Amino acid sequence: MASARHRRFALLAIGLGTSLPAADTAVNVALPAIADALLSDPLAIRWTVIVYVLTYACLMMLIGAWGDRKGYWRVFRLGLWTGVIAYGICSLASDYLALLIGRGLQGFSTALLLSVGPALMVLVFAADQQGADQQRRGVAAYGALSSAAAALGPLVGGLMIHALGWSGVFWFRFPAALLALFCLGLAGTETRNHDDLGRNRATFQALARRTGQSAFGLLAQSFSHQCAATLIRAHALHAWAQCCGFTSMLLIPFLMVHVMHQAAASLGLVLFAWPAGMALGNSLGPGLIRRIGILGGMRVGIGILALGGISLALFCSVSDPQQGPYEGRHALALALALGIQGAGLGLFQMIYTDWVLAQSAASERGVAGAASLTSRTCGVIVAALLWPDLTSQLAQNFNWTWSEALALIYGCCALSLFGLLSQTTRRSLRM
Repeated sequence: MASARHRRFALLAIGLGTSLPAADTAVNVALPAIADALLSDPLAIRWTVIVYVLTYACLMMLIGAWGDRKGYWRVFRLGLWTGVIAYGICSLASDYLALLIGRGLQGFSTALLLSVGPALMVLVFAADQQGADQQRRGVAAYGALSSAAAALGPLVGGLMIHALGWSGVFWFRFPAALLALFCLGLAGTETRNHDDLGRNRATFQALARRTGQSAFGLLAQSFSHQCAATLIRAHALHAWAQCCGFTSMLLIPFLMVHVMHQAAASLGLVLFAWPAGMALGNSLGPGLIRRIGILGGMRVGIGILALGGISLALFCSVSDPQQGPYEGRHALALALALGIQGAGLGLFQMIYTDWVLAQSAASERGVAGAASLTSRTCGVIVAALLWPDLTSQLAQNFNWTWSEALALIYGCCALSLFGLLSQTTRRSLRM
């Protein structure tokens, strides 16, 4: 009974901890409000996203390797404490520089949490029984928890903005981090941490004796495994899929506020559809793999993602700030398109992550999980750097409305995904 109780609290701690960065979708709801309150140039709002994701993108692989050697639970606990401090700084920020400092620290917390999150979930699920099915259950559960938190983020964020202003999107995660730390204590993870650490150290020592390599050499070898040609192709495809999908969370809030003239609460309700679709896609992944295989599941995910992009392109092409008032049916159509796009991205992301973990040894799951999250982050950074400027330039140079420029970007992204879909063969990924 004690073991089952500890496992439940461990799962709850992982779920709450990984929900903290996932719930950052709430910040997307607050981007227009932050721009109005702290900025004179609205385009500078991109740094709220870039500083955060660039920080954890640069650190995640190194921290994942550190977790492989020092213990996943230790890294996870440090991430929770760092998050408590970061959310406090962001919530109390009185100017944009202070907010960016808090976002950088939040990025460090996210690197700590996400770099070991997939490995911890697989570890907990595989405690009683090893095997590919247990790993897939762990990966799917991790993705579903993250997507559920991401889905709740816009809803809670809209309510928090209404009650507390833009800082509310940071305040509500403060008690969640403390609760995760409390559950971590009840889970009694210290013993398991030392067991896992002992197994990993024994594995690395055996490898060092067999290969004659130093600890640094083994670390470099872990990184080099993620640079194999087949993995590089998969990482690049995942990064581009994330770049195409994150367009919605970055720019749809501005479409709803400045073109559709929607309030923050309505904005949260519509954006909820995107991560909710991701949660659905994650949950469908294991069953789809059993039916049509990993490659077939990846292709289905990319196809659904592209269809969502086409739907959003059609919606944006007919959106006009002079057309209003926008009714509930318009918001419903937008939510449906976002849900389709999110479902495709969630499905592809789950199957891709499972495949990447399967290519790595058990002692390198921290690096493998971090690599999958790093590729996602690269896609988000490219989206944040590229799409806002490109949308504005298209609108100015061709005398288009902002929504028409956004429609062109969605359409081009969808066409590129259909093109990549035709190139995703069994030989290209050797599945």
